[in-house]
Amino acid sequence: ATGISLLSVDVITHFYTAPTEVDCADENEDMGDDYLTREQLISRCFIACQDYICCFQGGSQNCAADATKECANHGACQHLATLHRSDVVLPPEDLATICGGDANGKYLFCGLACQPASCCLDPPEALDDSSCSREFCNSFQPC
Repeated sequence: ATGISLLSVDVITHFYTAPTEVDCADENEDMGDDYLTREQLISRCFIACQDYICCFQGGSQNCAADATKECANHGACQHLATLHRSDVVLPPEDLATICGGDANGKYLFCGLACQPASCCLDPPEALDDSSCSREFCNSFQPC
């Protein structure tokens, strides 16, 4: 029987913890994490907010009228509305470790770590999209 040992999960989660909106501090506030750079925190914030950024975008991309988005609850995401995923999202530093080696439950964490690059799995024309550039996809190569 194959299973994920508690030790394996602890080791893997040490490498990758899914971002949350807590990672989205106001620029003037203390970012709160001495181990991450400002760029890494912005990346984590964007990943956590990716489903809600449309709440604050203009034009046809705006989804504020979609009640399922509960846009009023995601104000921490507002400052990201003008950014492109490929400009701010960074792959985890240990992505090759997270996605490599024996399975031992790593596929779950690899999937979480690779989720921001899901656009790279779209047809080739997605690589011409400014939010899913070839360079961006290459940075997630271990996925």
